[in-house]
Amino acid sequence: MPEAPDHLRQTPSPEDGIVKNISLQQALKTLKEEERQVVNLKIMGELTFKEIALVLKKPQGTVAWLYRTAVEKLKRCCYGQ
Repeated sequence: MPEAPDHLRQTPSPEDGIVKNISLQQALKTLKEEERQVVNLKIMGELTFKEIALVLKKPQGTVAWLYRTAVEKLKRCCYGQ
C-alpha cells in the first residue's frame, strides 16, 4: 500500500501531548502514595526492584507487588480495562 503524502499524514499536535500529559498526571493521582513512589523510582529513577526495596526499606516482593498493582490501576484508568 502506498504511503500517504506528507500533508495528509497525521502527526501528533502539541495539544495531543498536553492532553496525554494531563491524563497521565490524573491517572497517577489515583495511586496511593506508596504505589506512586515505586512507579516513580522504577520508571523515572530507573531503579531495580532490589534498589527500590533498599531505598524504601521494604521487602523486594512487596515493592514488585506495589509496582504491578499500580500498573494495573493505571491501565484501567487510561484504557478502561
